[in-house]
This record gives sequence, C-alpha cells and structure tokens, in this order.
Amino acid sequence: PKKVLAVRDEMDDTVSLDISHYGYVTAFGYEHERILKVARSGKVVEGIDALKSINRKKRPKAPIDIRFHLHPAVEARRTVDGGAVELTLPGGAMWRFESTHGVNVEESIYLGERGKVQPSRQLVVSSTSGAARLQINWRLLKV
Repeated sequence: PKKVLAVRDEMDDTVSLDISHYGYVTAFGYEHERILKVARSGKVVEGIDALKSINRKKRPKAPIDIRFHLHPAVEARRTVDGGAVELTLPGGAMWRFESTHGVNVEESIYLGERGKVQPSRQLVVSSTSGAARLQINWRLLKV
C-alpha cells in the first residue's frame, strides 16, 4: 500500500497500535485496519482485524484468511474443542491463541535463515467478506 496510517497509544497497563491501509481498495473496495494491544505484563496480546467498505456498501462475498506464521521450533496443537491452538516454545513456555472465528493449523515454510527453506506451521483464521464491515478478534495468552 502507498499510504499506511499508524497511531500508538500508551495506557497504564497496555500499549496499543492502530494501523490501517487502503491496499485492498482497488481490488476489493475495503480498508484494512489492525489494532494491537500488548499488556505491559507481556502475557497478553490482543488483536482486531477489520475490513471496512470504503463507501459502506456490501461487497461480493469472498473468502479471507489471516495468517500467523510460526517459527519451525514452535509446536502447535489445536485444543480438543477446536476453538484455540496451544503453542509450545523451545524452552517449554506455553501460549494459547484464540479467535472469534476459530483457528486452524496449516503447513507453511520458514525463510529466516539465508538460503535455507524450512518447513513450519501457520495459524489461519478464516472468514468471508461481503458485509460493509467484518471484524475478527483474536488474542494470544501466556499459559
């Protein structure tokens, strides 16, 4: 996108970043906004991804995915109810990813080491656009 807007805000217990761009306007008629809130404790990251029709009209339905790529050393397991994913880091720390639209674990690749392609995983939150506004809430919690 040619223009990205960003606003940072600091509160007593969180730091937030509100970012938006118009990179999807020409093809789909949507502005994309992402709001991130990070707890100062370092134990919670909350996010909102929203697609907003620039003229508030409904749009043709289209599938959308939000993808969160993981490092190859991170283990990802869906919870029994399928509503969340538990992430285990190499040192044993555990995190839980949740979303208002569910979450799947899919194959991916990692390109973080020069000249080396490694298999990895990604978290995928899926929905369908078409409304004048679509909002997906998600969060990452230290367990």
